[in-house]
Amino acid sequence: LAQGQADPAARYLAAVDPWIDGRSDAPIAGELALRHARQHGNLAHLLGDHAVGQQQHQRALELARALWGPKDLRTSSVLNDLALGASSAGDHRQAIRWLEEVVTTTEAARGPDSGELAIQLSNLGVALARQGEAARAEALHRRAVSINEALLGRDSLYTGTAYNNLANALEEQQKHDEATLHYAAAAEALRAAVGETHPRVGIVLHNHGRSRMYAGDLEGAGTLLTESQRILASTLVTDHARYRALLSTQA
Repeated sequence: LAQGQADPAARYLAAVDPWIDGRSDAPIAGELALRHARQHGNLAHLLGDHAVGQQQHQRALELARALWGPKDLRTSSVLNDLALGASSAGDHRQAIRWLEEVVTTTEAARGPDSGELAIQLSNLGVALARQGEAARAEALHRRAVSINEALLGRDSLYTGTAYNNLANALEEQQKHDEATLHYAAAAEALRAAVGETHPRVGIVLHNHGRSRMYAGDLEGAGTLLTESQRILASTLVTDHARYRALLSTQA
């Protein structure tokens, strides 16, 4: 699933199904049943069936609450799955409510400066930006950047991702000059963390180029978009949504 390989993942999950749905003499319950439901939810979301994904994640959440209670970080992690699924399905308001609960639980358990909290702040910020609340998203992404810089330095995957998220929130507010600084920092961090030709670098360059285009810097935008195309053309299939978005921006 982590590699996007839906077919083999589905086969392995199907092999476990008899131990879940009563067709076996030794049914699986408890945490294994929870993990099974969670993975089925992840698979459904990967295939674009968000209704089934949410149904499976809701079942996993009910099992987690029964096993560990509502305030346990393991339960919070399952709620995070449910929230991200809601956001993928376009229900950003519900995603925000759940992610706010996840942030509260994580901060209470881990404190205000943990890497886990930085991830959850970023998730909430992305959902807020999708809902059109870019100013709130900006504040959360700044917190995530600060935490990641302190824990991991500037040249890590997580810090680079946080820079990109912050730049997105700034771009949504038409703060293009400041967005440019953070997109550049994101590209530098990701190059250091995952290499010059990783698709994450190409995606950040696409975002940066789009921002420069909206700011009226067509020459700068063209340079960034051309470099983005060079990277993404060698790493993504040409019908990938991100690659099509890049071509649309260039046009």
